[in-house]
Amino acid sequence: MFKSLYKRLSSRPHGNLLREEHNRFIEYIKSFEAQGIWNENLDNRIKSLAKESFDSQLNRSAGLYLLFEHSFIYKQKNPSKYQTQLRREMRGRFPNLVDTLFFRIIFSSVNNQERDLAYLIVDLVWSKYTDMVGNSKNELLKNYKYQVDKAAEQLKFNQLNRSEFRSTVKYEVSRLYEYLCLSMGQAKISEWLQEAYQLLADNYQFLDGFSLLIGILPEPLLNEQQLSQLSREQIHGVLLEKTEKLEETNQKLQIQIAEREKIQRELAQSAERLYTVVENAMDAVVLLDASGRITFWNNQAETIFGWSSEEIIGKKFSEHIVPPDRKEILDRGLDFFLKGQKMPTINRRFELVGLSKEGKLIDLELSIGANQIGDEVIFTSFIRDISDRKRYEKQLMDARDKAQKASQTKAEFLSTMSHEIRTPMNGLYGTIEYLLSENPREDQRESLKMMKHSAKGLLVILNDILDLSKLEEGHVEFDQRDFSIQELCNRTISTFMQMADEKGINLTLNLHQPIPGLIGDPVRIGQILNNLISNAIKFTDEGSVELSVECLGTSNDSVNVRFKVIDTGTGIAQADQERIFHRFTQIDNYGKTHLRTGTGLGLSICQKLLQLQGSDLQVDSSPGKGSSFFFQLSFPKSTQRIAQHPTPDDQKRDLSGVRVLLAEDNQINQIVAKRFLVKWNCEVDIADNGLIALDLLAVNQYDVILMDLQMPEMDGFEASRAIRNHKDSHMKRIPIIALTADVFPEVKEKALQSGMNDFMSKPFDSEKLYFTIASNL
Repeated sequence: MFKSLYKRLSSRPHGNLLREEHNRFIEYIKSFEAQGIWNENLDNRIKSLAKESFDSQLNRSAGLYLLFEHSFIYKQKNPSKYQTQLRREMRGRFPNLVDTLFFRIIFSSVNNQERDLAYLIVDLVWSKYTDMVGNSKNELLKNYKYQVDKAAEQLKFNQLNRSEFRSTVKYEVSRLYEYLCLSMGQAKISEWLQEAYQLLADNYQFLDGFSLLIGILPEPLLNEQQLSQLSREQIHGVLLEKTEKLEETNQKLQIQIAEREKIQRELAQSAERLYTVVENAMDAVVLLDASGRITFWNNQAETIFGWSSEEIIGKKFSEHIVPPDRKEILDRGLDFFLKGQKMPTINRRFELVGLSKEGKLIDLELSIGANQIGDEVIFTSFIRDISDRKRYEKQLMDARDKAQKASQTKAEFLSTMSHEIRTPMNGLYGTIEYLLSENPREDQRESLKMMKHSAKGLLVILNDILDLSKLEEGHVEFDQRDFSIQELCNRTISTFMQMADEKGINLTLNLHQPIPGLIGDPVRIGQILNNLISNAIKFTDEGSVELSVECLGTSNDSVNVRFKVIDTGTGIAQADQERIFHRFTQIDNYGKTHLRTGTGLGLSICQKLLQLQGSDLQVDSSPGKGSSFFFQLSFPKSTQRIAQHPTPDDQKRDLSGVRVLLAEDNQINQIVAKRFLVKWNCEVDIADNGLIALDLLAVNQYDVILMDLQMPEMDGFEASRAIRNHKDSHMKRIPIIALTADVFPEVKEKALQSGMNDFMSKPFDSEKLYFTIASNL
């Protein structure tokens, strides 16, 4: 049905290519069958599609994708994040399929979704109409689309809100509906409209903008939909039903006098049942007459408010169970209703504060219904005491606020601690590195190496504490970028080569086979490998340490890789192999030659990082025979060519002709950084804050800027934004590298958003600083 319209609406780039891509899309969905997201609805939808033509399959694939997406993200802790990742992957894998109209709606904004759905539902009905009567009155359809377009533009620029936009669309739909009903009859047009709605529901029921369709359907169709009732509304319905039956019975009494006694018995029984239902209801049930006086008061009302029915019957509702400041509002609302005006509190639930007989304030949930019984209006109130719920909600909110405040205090403390420690450490670490590069005497070299080793140890402890905090707070996010396993492993091995040489240990890398470029987070993988290799060297006195990397399997889209760090060290007893992954745990089977160092957090952090990626760190070890730590990760294949960056031994460090602006307020850090930059033949200017940096940029041309983030007068964020907003094209392009003692992810994200190109934490390694500058030139 509606096939001709579908063919006109569907964009079909490169038919054979689209067919092949669509088949791959179906296979991609099927590949999740063994996972926990699979359900009967997905299975039935795929089986149903298989029986249809390719055109029909193509047009219904959008619905299949949304059903799959809904099933996939429903299982995730962060649905919005996984929805974004899944849609990004769809664009990358199936660009032609995503470019068809029915898919484009999914990937557009909610405003555009609602506009396009408004087009589609009318196009589907109009197509049926023109197939029967020809292309008459086509100007009506053009005017409809013009009005929808105009309203969508007004919504985009906040000239209409969403409710006003939907009202406009509904009005235009109603005009077309009335015209078509006059021409073809209401039954036929309603049938077509229902078919069109169902067809779009099959595709877009999980789409954010789908709710528009329900809102613009004509009232006769909406009246056919079923609404579920809640318990208090059911009681309300019983009351209405019995009251209407009473009126009907009274009318019959006038006609059927002979049956008076039988009818009276039925009325008595009905009233008794009704009374029993209402009296034993869990909510207070209160009836009011047109003047607002109480005519019925059940047992629960007496329990909540303390008034007996004898005391309260005949009294005004507003004078006895609501505070004085609410009395006038309630009376005015009842009066408005009786005068035919709309009362916003009728037939809806709302919360208010009530008043007991003793003057105690009570949190209530109230709903009021109005019923016309003959010439008389009866107001029916259902009231629930929600004091306990409110107290519990307040306790929860207080606890949440305390937890958030504690978490914020902790984060601020850790950030301050990190900054205050890293800033002087940068001067210390950089000075040691510089002295080591100046060919000191052998006895001086040994002393400097010990100082550098101690500084690194302090930095490891600081990083472990910060990583543990981020893991506990759930602030760890993983990058998805192209990288080379071979380059990552080579750099990791080169980092520890000197440490291994000092102990006389053979440190090797074993790449079992070439591995293509991958997509993942090389920083986090490097962090795990660094920790495992550092531990292996630390607890190995003789022999070797090997990093083994092996491809366990590959598909068209992904590669499964196993990483293993093998040593010939002291080994770990079976009883201790589970404890080593606990926080702050250090075991004692290494002998007296191994002093306890570090925090005991490294393996725990590695385990948590792997578990967040769906993997697990495992160990195979025996005392005296060494240890093997290993894990597996699956990576998407990269479609980009991964550039191989030279290692430090591959090129001489020379940045001749490069002019650097160093924006840094700490004089020691200025001296340390400038020494290295001058050593690499750079020309260096120093600015003590962001304002001075802008003044220097106004009169000089620089090739790169090293920007501290926390500076007086103008910090690095504000200075970077000012540089990027400058009218000079060179200022917009000049590389800016952040140098900061703040290492939290949100700081890095803020730096990149302010216009910086790269990010380095203090204390910085001279080798990393060199290659960071070189890669940004």
